[in-house]
Amino acid sequence: MISEKEEFELFVERMAKIRELSSPPLYDFDDAGDYSERLKNNFETIGKLAAENRRMLDEVLYPLLEQEVKLSEETADDMTDFCEKLLCFAEKDTDFENLDLPIMDLVSEKLVQNAEDTGSLEKLIYCMDGAFLGSYSMMNMTERIITDMPISEKYKKRGLEIGRFFRDLLKKEKFLAIHDEKLREIVLTNARFSTSMYERFTDPRENEEYLALLEELLQIPEDPVYREAVPDYDWNYYKYRIFEYILQSTDIGNIRRFTKQQIEFIAGFADLAEETVATDPEYYNSINGNIGISVFCARNRYLAGKIPEEEYLGILMDIYENRDRNDFSGSGNYANLLIPLETILVFKSRRIKASDQRLVKKLYQNISEYMFHMPNAGALSFAMEYFSEVVYNFIEVPGGITFEDFALQSLAALHPPTYIHSQMVGQISTCLCSYLVDMKPEVLIGVLGCKNADDVTENREKILSYTYHAAVC
Repeated sequence: MISEKEEFELFVERMAKIRELSSPPLYDFDDAGDYSERLKNNFETIGKLAAENRRMLDEVLYPLLEQEVKLSEETADDMTDFCEKLLCFAEKDTDFENLDLPIMDLVSEKLVQNAEDTGSLEKLIYCMDGAFLGSYSMMNMTERIITDMPISEKYKKRGLEIGRFFRDLLKKEKFLAIHDEKLREIVLTNARFSTSMYERFTDPRENEEYLALLEELLQIPEDPVYREAVPDYDWNYYKYRIFEYILQSTDIGNIRRFTKQQIEFIAGFADLAEETVATDPEYYNSINGNIGISVFCARNRYLAGKIPEEEYLGILMDIYENRDRNDFSGSGNYANLLIPLETILVFKSRRIKASDQRLVKKLYQNISEYMFHMPNAGALSFAMEYFSEVVYNFIEVPGGITFEDFALQSLAALHPPTYIHSQMVGQISTCLCSYLVDMKPEVLIGVLGCKNADDVTENREKILSYTYHAAVC
């Protein structure tokens, strides 16, 4: 009989294998038929792996989650390790992020409850650390499932509660009562990171609260009490991230609807952020590159009316033309995805010019190539934040890539099985429609304005083309 720890480890290994088998890369195959055959074989294996994982959940994990007595220290440690691997699993040949967020979320909730039962603040801080990251990740994941927004609200609300827990521990008397320096660092980091739970807010009052909170957190490094309490903490990193949070607030053309006054307040931090980066360019560039800050500063100055549109677009294009097309880090995502997105949003806000149309064609082509080479790893999760907005804000220009083609190229890059499925649906539908046109044209009267069976026969190619594209879409 294997131990709980071994059961958890095997579950993680099987999940990683399932991920690998469910989306084999396109470049290994000559046509859709070969790909389909590989998927069929893979899914037979996936079924067996999934059945084993279901057994583990039913026989091992769920009973632990449902028990009312406190977990043993060993079990709690094993479940903590299990959580960490589900959130981010990486090996030499495999690099998946968010291996199984829903299961990780359930386990982290149990660990928080267990820590509360022990009465140990130390254990609770560690468990809240994991639970917060889980809540943030679940909020982002469920935010994309726009059919049931209350699910996302649930995780946002819990993340805000955990954030308040950490910010409350920043009160000097409580902070100094924590004697472990590592725990103090966790409190500082999560108090700062807790502001990320405001990312989806659009109410001016909530945005005001968010900005006030960031401004307050920016004062922490200036207080000698905190600096002496955590002498080895990277305060420069802490300050840089807060500048980034403030300036990043107006992302995606100010989708959070900050007021003009709030935008002016945000733009006021641009000079301070650039001055800070200039004090040690090599260090700050090592954090996440300086592209993000450059884009954020330019955007906020533009939105605040401090620089004209032409100058703003010029800054974006200067950065874009010098980007690394194979950089899939956060900085690479900013250069290859955020800059095109912000440029497209400017064009959407007014009548698009002929020169703009040429640039839009080029941007979409480059985006498709970038996403096709995106590794199926942690980088993909971050990239999707901007790439999904590129899709939502798509501009179709004459002679450029169509939305259908862009969507298909995106599927081919991000999830080949869905791309192949779409192509096969198109082919099967065309085959069936071809039979109807030849054998029973009367059933298609009315399609594309056909008034009788002869019209259907004459418009055969148009009807088949329409059928294919409708099926693909």
